[in-house]
Amino acid sequence: MRIFLTIVSECRHVAIKIYVQSAFTSSQSDTELEVYKRIENAPQHHPGRNTIRTLLDSFEVEGPKGRHRCLVHPALWESLLDLKHRNPIRRLPAPVVAFVLKRLFHALDLLHDECRVAHTDIKEANILLGADDSVLADFEREQSKNPCPRKELPEGTVYQSRELNMPRAIGEPVLCDFGSAVSLNDGVEHREDIQPNIYRAPEIILDIPWTCSVDIWNVGCMVGDNRT
Repeated sequence: MRIFLTIVSECRHVAIKIYVQSAFTSSQSDTELEVYKRIENAPQHHPGRNTIRTLLDSFEVEGPKGRHRCLVHPALWESLLDLKHRNPIRRLPAPVVAFVLKRLFHALDLLHDECRVAHTDIKEANILLGADDSVLADFEREQSKNPCPRKELPEGTVYQSRELNMPRAIGEPVLCDFGSAVSLNDGVEHREDIQPNIYRAPEIILDIPWTCSVDIWNVGCMVGDNRT
């Protein structure tokens, strides 16, 4: 779940990822925070640093069904999957794919070699694009003039999502969502059931030990999917 808001003191937009309280999401949020700690301790000069989404802060909120962890990130635009669906032929141009791959491999080099982490969920939906501030300014203006429809329920209010407009300039892609990441500690054999079904590496299908190379398989499948 993503919510855009403005921090008044800094006059900047951020996105908040909310982990609704449950045993499963609690584990995911712990994993994601641990990965961000590893990234923070990685070399500052590594070219993969600006190819991974930044964590600005984290906090918890109390709700009727418990405490929910919130991660604060810089606000981004759509995912690579959303961008592909904007194209009538449902493909990304070759130069765009090449640019995304270059940045994605920098990100994986940082995760694998410096952080000792496998992402395990590489897909177009987890690669988000930056955008200029006009998108969020338009969002605020449209919301103030014509608020999203909402439904009030006893347990809370549900708001209909509002789509973001096209930006004047699309920013660089960054890898996001580390809730399914796995720490690759030395000497530990990994056989966890990971990855999206359609992008599963042979090691996962055959139930044999796997390493960070499964992320590279994911990338290859993603590229091949864009060509079909």
